[in-house]
Amino acid sequence: MNRPALRAHLRAKVNRAAQRLRELHAMRDWEGIKVALQAYWQADNEWRAVL
Repeated sequence: MNRPALRAHLRAKVNRAAQRLRELHAMRDWEGIKVALQAYWQADNEWRAVL
C-alpha cells in the first residue's frame, strides 16, 4: 500500500474508533469505553507513525 493510501486507511480506522467511542458514551457503557479507548489510541498512534 502506498503512503497516501496507508495514511487514508489508518485515518479511517481512527475515525471509526472515535465514532464507536461516541456511541458507547451515548449509551453510558463505561466498560465498553475502556476497551474502545485503547483501540482508539492504538489506531491514532499507528496513524501518527506514518505521517
